[in-house]
Amino acid sequence: MPLTRFTLRQLEACSAVAELLSFAAAADRLGLSAQAVSQLVGELEAGVGFRIFERTTRRVALSSAGRDFLAPVQTVLRHVRAAESAAADVRNRAAGRVRVGAPQVIAAIALPAAMSAYARERPKVIVNIHDLAVDALVEAVAAGDVDLALGPDRATGDDVRCRPLFRSPWVLWCAATHPLARRRRVRWQDLRGHALVAAGRDHERSRPAPPRASASPRWPWWTTFPPRWASPRRAA
Repeated sequence: MPLTRFTLRQLEACSAVAELLSFAAAADRLGLSAQAVSQLVGELEAGVGFRIFERTTRRVALSSAGRDFLAPVQTVLRHVRAAESAAADVRNRAAGRVRVGAPQVIAAIALPAAMSAYARERPKVIVNIHDLAVDALVEAVAAGDVDLALGPDRATGDDVRCRPLFRSPWVLWCAATHPLARRRRVRWQDLRGHALVAAGRDHERSRPAPPRASASPRWPWWTTFPPRWASPRRAA
Protein backbone atom coordinates (compact mmCIF):
# COMPACT_ATOMS: atom_id res chain seq x y z
CA MET A 1 0.00 0.00 0.00
CA PRO A 2 1.54 3.36 -1.00
CA LEU A 3 2.48 5.47 2.00
CA THR A 4 0.94 8.50 0.30
CA ARG A 5 -2.49 7.20 1.30
CA PHE A 6 -1.79 8.31 4.86
CA THR A 7 -0.89 11.77 6.15
CA LEU A 8 0.46 12.62 9.57
CA ARG A 9 -2.46 14.95 10.11
CA GLN A 10 -4.88 12.09 9.53
CA LEU A 11 -3.01 9.88 11.98
CA GLU A 12 -2.93 12.66 14.57
CA ALA A 13 -6.69 13.13 14.23
CA CYS A 14 -7.28 9.39 14.55
CA SER A 15 -5.13 9.14 17.68
CA ALA A 16 -6.75 12.17 19.33
CA VAL A 17 -10.29 10.94 18.67
CA ALA A 18 -9.38 7.45 19.93
CA GLU A 19 -7.96 8.88 23.14
CA LEU A 20 -10.71 11.42 23.85
CA LEU A 21 -13.64 9.57 22.21
CA SER A 22 -14.94 12.91 21.02
CA PHE A 23 -14.47 14.74 17.73
CA ALA A 24 -15.08 18.09 19.44
CA ALA A 25 -12.45 17.46 22.14
CA ALA A 26 -9.98 16.20 19.54
CA ALA A 27 -10.62 19.33 17.49
CA ASP A 28 -9.83 21.55 20.49
CA ARG A 29 -6.54 19.68 21.09
CA LEU A 30 -5.47 19.91 17.45
CA GLY A 31 -6.61 23.49 16.93
CA LEU A 32 -9.07 22.48 14.20
CA SER A 33 -12.83 22.49 13.76
CA ALA A 34 -14.80 19.34 14.57
CA GLN A 35 -15.78 19.17 10.90
CA ALA A 36 -12.12 19.21 9.84
CA VAL A 37 -11.27 16.39 12.27
CA SER A 38 -14.22 14.34 11.02
CA GLN A 39 -13.06 14.88 7.45
CA LEU A 40 -9.49 13.76 8.28
CA VAL A 41 -10.76 10.61 9.96
CA GLY A 42 -13.11 9.91 7.04
CA GLU A 43 -10.25 10.25 4.55
CA LEU A 44 -8.12 7.89 6.64
CA GLU A 45 -10.93 5.33 6.80
CA ALA A 46 -11.34 5.56 3.05
CA GLY A 47 -7.61 4.97 2.63
CA VAL A 48 -7.41 1.91 4.88
CA GLY A 49 -10.69 0.44 3.63
CA PHE A 50 -12.50 -0.06 6.94
CA ARG A 51 -14.26 1.96 9.63
CA ILE A 52 -11.99 2.95 12.51
CA PHE A 53 -14.75 4.41 14.68
CA GLU A 54 -18.36 3.47 15.38
CA ARG A 55 -20.35 6.70 15.53
CA THR A 56 -23.79 7.38 16.95
CA THR A 57 -25.44 10.65 17.83
CA ARG A 58 -24.38 10.16 21.46
CA ARG A 59 -21.02 8.40 21.44
CA VAL A 60 -17.87 7.58 19.52
CA ALA A 61 -16.07 4.27 20.00
CA LEU A 62 -13.28 2.38 18.31
CA SER A 63 -14.38 -0.42 16.04
CA SER A 64 -12.79 -3.85 16.34
CA ALA A 65 -10.58 -3.07 13.34
CA GLY A 66 -9.88 0.38 14.77
CA ARG A 67 -8.51 -1.11 17.99
CA ASP A 68 -6.08 -3.24 15.97
CA PHE A 69 -5.11 -0.24 13.84
CA LEU A 70 -4.58 2.22 16.72
CA ALA A 71 -1.35 0.67 18.06
CA PRO A 72 0.66 1.10 14.84
CA VAL A 73 -0.78 4.60 14.42
CA GLN A 74 0.54 5.59 17.83
CA THR A 75 3.89 3.93 17.09
CA VAL A 76 4.26 6.00 13.91
CA LEU A 77 3.45 9.20 15.79
CA ARG A 78 5.99 8.40 18.53
CA HIS A 79 8.69 7.92 15.91
CA VAL A 80 7.72 11.17 14.20
CA ARG A 81 7.94 13.06 17.49
CA ALA A 82 11.34 11.48 18.18
CA ALA A 83 12.50 12.60 14.72
CA GLU A 84 11.25 16.12 15.39
CA SER A 85 13.11 16.17 18.72
CA ALA A 86 16.32 14.92 17.09
CA ALA A 87 16.03 17.55 14.36
CA ALA A 88 15.59 20.27 16.97
CA ASP A 89 18.67 19.02 18.83
CA VAL A 90 20.76 19.15 15.66
CA ARG A 91 19.35 22.54 14.69
CA ASN A 92 20.07 24.01 18.13
CA ARG A 93 23.42 22.25 18.53
CA ALA A 94 21.93 20.51 21.55
CA ALA A 95 23.26 17.07 20.72
CA GLY A 96 26.46 15.57 19.39
CA ARG A 97 30.09 15.57 20.46
CA VAL A 98 32.60 18.38 20.96
CA ARG A 99 36.33 17.83 21.41
CA VAL A 100 38.15 20.35 23.60
CA GLY A 101 41.92 20.61 23.71
CA ALA A 102 43.55 22.02 26.84
CA PRO A 103 46.81 21.79 28.79
CA GLN A 104 46.72 19.78 31.98
CA VAL A 105 46.36 22.73 34.35
CA ILE A 106 43.20 23.98 32.59
CA ALA A 107 41.80 20.50 32.00
CA ALA A 108 42.12 19.72 35.71
CA ILE A 109 41.11 23.06 37.26
CA ALA A 110 38.97 25.21 34.96
CA LEU A 111 37.11 22.75 32.73
CA PRO A 112 35.29 20.46 35.22
CA ALA A 113 33.04 23.24 36.55
CA ALA A 114 32.42 24.59 33.03
CA MET A 115 31.56 21.11 31.75
CA SER A 116 29.16 20.52 34.63
CA ALA A 117 27.30 23.76 33.93
CA TYR A 118 27.21 23.04 30.20
CA ALA A 119 25.88 19.52 30.79
CA ARG A 120 22.92 20.93 32.69
CA GLU A 121 22.11 23.21 29.76
CA ARG A 122 22.71 20.67 26.98
CA PRO A 123 22.72 17.18 28.46
CA LYS A 124 22.83 15.43 25.08
CA VAL A 125 26.19 16.94 24.11
CA ILE A 126 29.20 14.75 24.90
CA VAL A 127 32.35 16.73 25.72
CA ASN A 128 35.70 15.00 25.23
CA ILE A 129 38.81 16.59 26.75
CA HIS A 130 42.13 16.15 24.94
CA ASP A 131 45.19 16.77 27.15
CA LEU A 132 47.56 18.68 24.85
CA ALA A 133 50.80 20.58 25.28
CA VAL A 134 50.44 24.34 24.88
CA ASP A 135 52.54 24.37 21.72
CA ALA A 136 50.19 21.80 20.11
CA LEU A 137 46.86 23.54 20.80
CA VAL A 138 46.59 25.81 17.77
CA GLU A 139 47.90 23.13 15.42
CA ALA A 140 45.34 20.63 16.77
CA VAL A 141 42.50 23.07 16.04
CA ALA A 142 43.79 23.83 12.54
CA ALA A 143 44.17 20.11 11.77
CA GLY A 144 40.64 19.31 12.99
CA ASP A 145 41.88 17.03 15.76
CA VAL A 146 39.84 19.09 18.26
CA ASP A 147 36.91 21.46 17.75
CA LEU A 148 38.26 24.15 20.04
CA ALA A 149 41.11 24.64 22.46
CA LEU A 150 41.87 26.70 25.55
CA GLY A 151 45.24 27.87 26.72
CA PRO A 152 47.72 30.74 27.00
CA ASP A 153 47.84 33.22 24.13
CA ARG A 154 49.55 31.99 20.97
CA ALA A 155 49.92 33.29 17.43
CA THR A 156 47.38 31.80 14.98
CA GLY A 157 47.03 31.53 11.22
CA ASP A 158 44.15 32.69 9.04
CA ASP A 159 42.26 29.42 9.51
CA VAL A 160 42.05 29.67 13.30
CA ARG A 161 40.18 32.35 15.22
CA CYS A 162 41.32 33.44 18.68
CA ARG A 163 39.07 34.95 21.34
CA PRO A 164 40.37 36.11 24.76
CA LEU A 165 38.42 34.65 27.69
CA PHE A 166 40.08 36.09 30.78
CA ARG A 167 43.35 37.36 32.17
CA SER A 168 45.31 35.32 34.67
CA PRO A 169 47.70 37.35 36.87
CA TRP A 170 51.21 36.10 37.43
CA VAL A 171 52.11 35.58 41.09
CA LEU A 172 55.55 35.48 42.68
CA TRP A 173 55.91 33.23 45.72
CA CYS A 174 58.95 33.84 47.90
CA ALA A 175 60.12 33.67 51.49
CA ALA A 176 59.37 36.58 53.80
CA THR A 177 63.09 37.28 53.96
CA HIS A 178 63.52 37.48 50.17
CA PRO A 179 64.60 40.87 48.78
CA LEU A 180 61.43 41.06 46.65
CA ALA A 181 59.02 40.17 49.46
CA ARG A 182 58.40 43.79 50.51
CA ARG A 183 57.51 45.03 47.06
CA ARG A 184 53.84 45.56 46.29
CA ARG A 185 54.48 45.00 42.59
CA VAL A 186 57.21 43.04 40.84
CA ARG A 187 58.24 43.71 37.23
CA TRP A 188 59.77 41.18 34.88
CA GLN A 189 63.15 42.91 34.95
CA ASP A 190 63.16 42.68 38.77
CA LEU A 191 63.46 38.90 38.45
CA ARG A 192 66.80 39.05 36.68
CA GLY A 193 69.57 37.57 38.77
CA HIS A 194 67.20 35.54 40.95
CA ALA A 195 66.88 31.77 40.80
CA LEU A 196 63.33 30.78 39.84
CA VAL A 197 61.24 27.64 40.00
CA ALA A 198 58.73 27.83 37.08
CA ALA A 199 55.46 25.92 36.83
CA GLY A 200 56.28 24.64 33.35
CA ARG A 201 55.69 25.55 29.72
CA ASP A 202 51.92 25.72 30.21
CA HIS A 203 52.44 29.18 31.70
CA GLU A 204 55.09 30.69 29.45
CA ARG A 205 54.49 33.78 27.37
CA SER A 206 55.01 33.23 23.68
CA ARG A 207 55.60 36.79 22.52
CA PRO A 208 56.61 40.17 23.96
CA ALA A 209 53.82 42.08 25.67
CA PRO A 210 53.54 45.72 26.76
CA PRO A 211 54.55 46.41 30.38
CA ARG A 212 50.99 46.62 31.71
CA ALA A 213 49.92 43.36 30.07
CA SER A 214 53.00 41.38 31.02
CA ALA A 215 51.64 40.53 34.45
CA SER A 216 48.30 39.26 33.10
CA PRO A 217 48.69 36.92 30.11
CA ARG A 218 45.56 36.25 28.07
CA TRP A 219 43.85 32.86 28.18
CA PRO A 220 41.93 32.53 24.92
CA TRP A 221 40.17 29.72 23.13
CA TRP A 222 40.81 28.89 19.54
CA THR A 223 38.47 27.43 16.98
CA THR A 224 38.73 26.75 13.26
CA PHE A 225 37.65 29.50 10.88
CA PRO A 226 34.99 29.05 9.76
CA PRO A 227 34.22 27.28 13.06
CA ARG A 228 33.58 23.54 12.90
CA TRP A 229 31.13 23.58 15.80
CA ALA A 230 28.73 26.06 17.40
CA SER A 231 31.03 29.08 17.59
CA PRO A 232 29.93 31.98 15.32
CA ARG A 233 32.48 34.12 13.57
CA ARG A 234 33.51 36.95 15.85
CA ALA A 235 36.31 39.42 15.98
CA ALA A 236 39.17 38.35 18.16
